[in-house]
Amino acid sequence: MKLPSYVKKYFWEVDADKLDLNKRKVYILKRLLEYGDPQTISWAWKVFSRKIWLEALKSKEVSMMTKNFWRSLLSKKK
Repeated sequence: MKLPSYVKKYFWEVDADKLDLNKRKVYILKRLLEYGDPQTISWAWKVFSRKIWLEALKSKEVSMMTKNFWRSLLSKKK
């Protein structure tokens, strides 16, 4: 599965067309959690499992403010 065109802009340091969604799920989601717009987050909700969301939120690359926000929402979406 390829990234939609509106998601590619968040991966400025790599060739987004070559990102393997299956192999780089956590990397992709971490970036979108920090910088994604509503359209991108909506796409991520559909594509990534709850397990991947929780794994991405464990990363040191995700700010504490972002972690707290998404953990709060995920705890309500059980």
